[in-house]
Amino acid sequence: MKKFAFSTLTVALMLALLVGCGKKDPVEVPTTQAPTTEAVTQPVETDAVTESTDAAETTAGTMDATEAVEATELEKLMDSLYAAHGEIDLPLMSNVLDLNDADAVKYNTGLAAGDKLSEVVVSEPMMGQAYSLVLAKVKDAADAEAVAKEMFENIDTRKWVCVEADTKTAAFSGDTVMFFMVSSDFADLVSTESVMEAFKTVAGGEVTEIG
Repeated sequence: MKKFAFSTLTVALMLALLVGCGKKDPVEVPTTQAPTTEAVTQPVETDAVTESTDAAETTAGTMDATEAVEATELEKLMDSLYAAHGEIDLPLMSNVLDLNDADAVKYNTGLAAGDKLSEVVVSEPMMGQAYSLVLAKVKDAADAEAVAKEMFENIDTRKWVCVEADTKTAAFSGDTVMFFMVSSDFADLVSTESVMEAFKTVAGGEVTEIG
């Protein structure tokens, strides 16, 4: 009897355990949805690009204006002299002299200083050949003769060291002085006489020769 009661109790406990271990409804765990990443297209700010382009164009315009500097009076006279003379088959280049550079003034004109001058233009070959044409404008026309003589007497005809200009001439007209020296090796191209004639043609006034 006790055995049957024990068995009955055992069965009851097992049934209770089965009921307790039965299937349970799943617990809904709240989930956090990852934010959706959408491609965002940023608007292109064209104003900055336009401003940059405008600035570049303005700068280019300024550079063009700077490069287009008008030739000085003596540079124009130098061009006119060469036009009157005719072609000279040498690689010539003209430069405006810095009158504050005493060494450059001495080297190119023979003058101790440039205090009496307002402008000087020098035309020479690019390869150090014995050829030099100088046009100088004096501040006071009364000094033109003295400046022309000083240039003629003091210019270093061997300033290129390896070559020498063995012919030279100088002249003045009003406030403009012309000095020219050249090696006679170039006699078939140019001479002191041919340059003097060209200077007389373009000087626009009475020309006085020196030397």
